Formats: sequence, C-alpha cells, structure tokens
Amino acid sequence: MTPPSPFYTRALLTLLLLGLVVFSFNPFLDRNDLLPLYDSKRLFVLFLLQITTLIVLFSTQQRQRIIDHWCSLTLLHRGLLSLFIASSLLATWLARYPLAAVLQWFYLAGLVLMLFVLRDVVKKQQARWFEYTLWLSAFLFLSIALAFWIRIVHQLNVNNFTLFGFANPRFLNQIHIWLIFPVVYLAAIAMKRGKRGVVPRAILAIDFAICFSTDARGPLVAILGGFTLLMLCARDLRSIWWKLLWQSAVVGALVKLALLSPLPSMIFGGPIEWLNIRTDSPGRLALWRHSWQIFTFTGLGGDAFVCEEVNHGRPHNSLLNVLVHWGVVSALCYLALIASLLHLTIRQRSLRTKLLGVSLLSGIAYSLVSGVLDSPLSQLMAVVACALFWSRCSLASASLPLPANKPRRWWAHGVILIIAIGCSVSVGYRALERLDNYPVYRSEVIIKTQFWLGYNCLAKSWQP
Repeated sequence: MTPPSPFYTRALLTLLLLGLVVFSFNPFLDRNDLLPLYDSKRLFVLFLLQITTLIVLFSTQQRQRIIDHWCSLTLLHRGLLSLFIASSLLATWLARYPLAAVLQWFYLAGLVLMLFVLRDVVKKQQARWFEYTLWLSAFLFLSIALAFWIRIVHQLNVNNFTLFGFANPRFLNQIHIWLIFPVVYLAAIAMKRGKRGVVPRAILAIDFAICFSTDARGPLVAILGGFTLLMLCARDLRSIWWKLLWQSAVVGALVKLALLSPLPSMIFGGPIEWLNIRTDSPGRLALWRHSWQIFTFTGLGGDAFVCEEVNHGRPHNSLLNVLVHWGVVSALCYLALIASLLHLTIRQRSLRTKLLGVSLLSGIAYSLVSGVLDSPLSQLMAVVACALFWSRCSLASASLPLPANKPRRWWAHGVILIIAIGCSVSVGYRALERLDNYPVYRSEVIIKTQFWLGYNCLAKSWQP
C-alpha cells in the first residue's frame, strides 16, 4: 500500500482546482477590464509556482521523488528530454533578449517542477479530477449563458465574445479542450456498464454547445480527431464512441439554439445572431509564414517573437513557438515526444489511461492552431493532464523497481535547487515588474497577448 501524499502536495492540488473553478465562472470582474481579466489568471499561476518552489526548496523528500521519477523514465525519453533542455539552454544563452529569455526559461522550468510535484498526488486523486471536469464544464457554460441571457433580456445583440470572465473566447476554449475526454470517459464507462450516464452525457452535450457558441473551430477539429483515434485504438467500444460523438454534437447544437441563440432573442424581440462557424483563416497562414522566415537553427531565445512581431505576441502554433525561440533541435525533440505520446496512448490497455492520453493529444493538437500551451490556466490544465497520464502510464526504464536505499544524488539535488531558486526569482520579478508599472488599457491601441495581455517585451516596454 502506497503512503498518503504529503499535505503540502494535496494543498497545492486543492488550490489549483479551486482556482480553476473560480476563474471558470467569474462574473464579478468587469468584462471591459481586459487586462485584469487576463493578468489575474497569470498572477494565479505565478502564485502556484511560488508554492511549488517552496515545496521543492524545503522538502528533501520531494526533491528525491523528482530524482526517482526522472531516473524511472526510459532511456529514450530521458535522452529526448535532456537534448530538449540542452538546446533550450543554448538558445537562452545566445538569446537576442537575454533577461527575458532567462526569465521565460525558469518560468517554464517551474511548470515542469509542478508536474513532478503533482504526479503522485493526482494519481491518488484521479476521481476528484474527473468530478471537477464536470463542474468546470458546467461553470464555463454558465459564463457564456449568463452573459447571453443578460444581454438578450435587455434586447442587445450577442456574439461569440459575449461571455464573463475571459477577455477573449479563445482563452475559454484553451481551458475547455482539456475537459472533453475526461467527460467522454465518464460517459463511456457508464454506457459500458449498461447505465444511461445522464450527467456526463448531458455535460458532454453542453461542451459541444460551448464550442458552437464560441465559434471554436480548432477545438471541434481536435475533438473529432480524438474520437477518430478512439475508434481506431479502442475498437471494442466503437459504437459507444460514435454514439457519444453524434448525439452530443446534435444535442449540443440544439442546446445552443434553444438556450443561447437565436431562440431566446426571438422570444425577447432582440437582434438575432446565428453564430455561424467561420471558414476563413484570419491571418494565421501569414503569421506562420512569418514564424518560418525568422527562425534560426539555435533559436532566438525567449521574447524574441513578441518583441519583433508587429501585430501578434505568439505564433499561435506550439511547434513554431518552440522552433522560433529554442531552435531546430528543440522542435525535433518536441515532435519526437508527441510521436512517443501517440504510441504510448495507442498501446495502453487501460481505458482510463487511453482516454487520458487522447485528452493530452487533443490539447496538443489544438495548440498547433492556438496559444494553448502559452495561456496561463491552460498551462495548469496541461500540467494536470500530463501528470495524470504519466502517473498511470508505464514509462519505467526497467521492470525491476528502483532500490529502496539508493544513495542520494547530491548533484541532482543541487540542480533542482538552482532551478527552484531561479523559478522563484523569475516569477517574482515578472509579477513585481508588471504590478509596479501596470499599463492603462486604451481601446484604440492594439495590444498583443503573450505572458501578459499587452506590454510584454521587457526590452521595449513602450511596445503594446
């Protein structure tokens, strides 16, 4: 029997989950206060990272667990991750904007530390996470529905930007994508056992309604890809996957039409908006071409894109993001790790593990057309999703367990301490720098989204 998780890791997970709930339904911040709407979420992530670094700094046991988890990886995964880390460090060393590059590297390293810290506790509290996915989906729907209903009652027009708690519907979609397949798992298990699974199937329909109401093409494609993968690698439940897909899509469309738009507008006599799914690509291809044109073999380092691109703060493609900032080697390692994740997902026998892998893959798929892995709350969701899959997936380098009384690797402890201290200083600096010089939002100025909403380039602080 495994010992219980330390109270501080349970507290970290609890704070993370409660924060996700609060930010998923937050009608209290003014919808027009765009900067606080986005920045408050980033500050919450920085707060959790500070707690993570304190855990790592003061708990020798936790540092040893991180070392054990690293050593338990296969030689292939350790090699790919080591090469990725080395190439990212080289890009940071040669960066055009050294201070920003170092701060960004330690921030992302802190998220990796959080992944290691949460790995054990999420394994023991999986049921809690699945329960939270239901609540989070419901709260995200309420963030949209309440905003719709208030405007419709006052006979005002509605569109995909009609929502509470988010400066942009894409920020909501970037959280929402991580919730879909945990809900699919709950519905599939109920149906497999001969039950109706009313609650998870209703929530899944609501999830589709969210996609339709926010004009979310990217998530819909990622969801369709996830279901296709399930039909290929879990063929014994193919009829269930197909039934969940088409029924949820149809009911979700009806929910959107009946509860959001246009039926409520018809009833109250307001402007009618059908919220059709767009078929164009507003600037994405040009943005990706620009990213392809400016990358170098070793990478430009952190903040290079936001400081040098006129209209955008990020490439809206996680692969190009890695390529531009950390170079070709890091991008190839990133692709290899995604391919390994796909292979591991396909060969899993456990349905729950397979669904967690599909959830992780769907999030990564959406990141290829959006800033999923850059946005604050979405990064937390990615950490939890990765920790859940890793905790259930066999990545051990050997079938034999590690020796119980192995010698402590003090050099490894030293590396972890340096990363933790660097992360703590980095997130503290970014928070203080932002709060001490907080910008004033002006609607006539086009601001770029990256670490913050606008004014991200430390070397060019005047640049929105």
